[in-house]
Amino acid sequence: MPRCGFMAAGMGREQLPLVRNDDAPRNPLLGALSVEETRVEERIRTLALCVMGLAVVGAALSFLRAVLVPFVLALALRHLLQPFIEALTERPIRCCGISFCSEQPYSQHHPLCLRILSDMVCRLKLPHWLAVLVTLLMTFGLFCVFGLVIADSVQRFASRAELYSEQVRHIFNWFILWLDKKGLDQTLRLEKLNELAAKLPLTNLVLAVIESLLSLLSNSLLVGLFTVFLLLGDSSHEESETGSSILSVSRQADMQIRIFIKGKVLLSFLVGALTALILWILGVELWLVFAVLAFWLNFIPNLGAVIATLLPVPAVAFNPSFGTLSAILAIVLPLILHALVGNVLEPIAFGHTLELHPVVVLLSLMLWGTLWGVPGLVLAVPVTAVARIHLAHIDHPLPRYIASVLVGKRRKHPVQELHELLQTENEPLVGS
Repeated sequence: MPRCGFMAAGMGREQLPLVRNDDAPRNPLLGALSVEETRVEERIRTLALCVMGLAVVGAALSFLRAVLVPFVLALALRHLLQPFIEALTERPIRCCGISFCSEQPYSQHHPLCLRILSDMVCRLKLPHWLAVLVTLLMTFGLFCVFGLVIADSVQRFASRAELYSEQVRHIFNWFILWLDKKGLDQTLRLEKLNELAAKLPLTNLVLAVIESLLSLLSNSLLVGLFTVFLLLGDSSHEESETGSSILSVSRQADMQIRIFIKGKVLLSFLVGALTALILWILGVELWLVFAVLAFWLNFIPNLGAVIATLLPVPAVAFNPSFGTLSAILAIVLPLILHALVGNVLEPIAFGHTLELHPVVVLLSLMLWGTLWGVPGLVLAVPVTAVARIHLAHIDHPLPRYIASVLVGKRRKHPVQELHELLQTENEPLVGS
């Protein structure tokens, strides 16, 4: 005879269905757990395991920061370079629903040289390893050109250091005169200035800059190494198991991720290029440096736009050749550019792919910034958006619910929706 459930033991009520649960706690007086109690126990156990798992994952992410940050950047670079490799290895080339370099030659009325050239281009298909090598060499050459141009900008800025120091002295003298008008004693004033000068951590600042440069060099080498192996080991074109639903869902998620990464990089490049053009026309020193920083800061929503807009302010303020109108334009025009890209172009380009609740964006910035520092701030929103895409493509109600929470748009109350999902998930627990 089966024993009574917990709620019906000794209370004269109708007996509840019993559940065979070997892991459930036993009591000789109370008997086995009821269905509802077993569900509560399973939920508590699952919640505790999730909390412990998140703690372990967070500790691992923080501990492996030196390896994971270059690896994530290499993954993004792989998605970005993959179209160029496909253009060198596949015919015809498909872009935006249009086929290029098809096998059909030009008609006879075209010039012979054009027909020969087009036929050579259409038939040219490089091996995968050679296409990877050509793409990496072109990428390396592009980075070298950018590095040389930035170094030239820094050298020009350093050559005008005396002019900027004179402007700083002028501002400093104005500040001294302002203190004199306030009636501040000269001895006390000098003591205050000496205290401020002593508090400036110049040595620590120089050491921090050197350490950042060495870390950047090390991360660049790791990113390059990871990218080479990811591109050489890419097996996305193998079609032996195209019938598998798991592979189909994975390809759909991978396609959305690739569209998101390419679109975000292209829009950030547009922001950087237009910022460089605006600052170059206005005559701002280090215009290319500020443009590169605007490119990276565009990955940080809202806060990145503000920082990228305020960065050229010292270069404008310390340049005596700048007028009031030019200084205002150097701040207002990049701000308008960031607003147009963030509020108009990105929703058009990404649609629902980049949809994240503002609170989720803020929490992701805090979380990844705490775990990975400045690189975490840059990667926070892309990583969270990629995680949401993967969760939305998992055939299970709970990951899809989490994806809807990240978006922040739900048709039902979250408690009611989660309760229905858990009921659907736990229906097989009831025994006959």
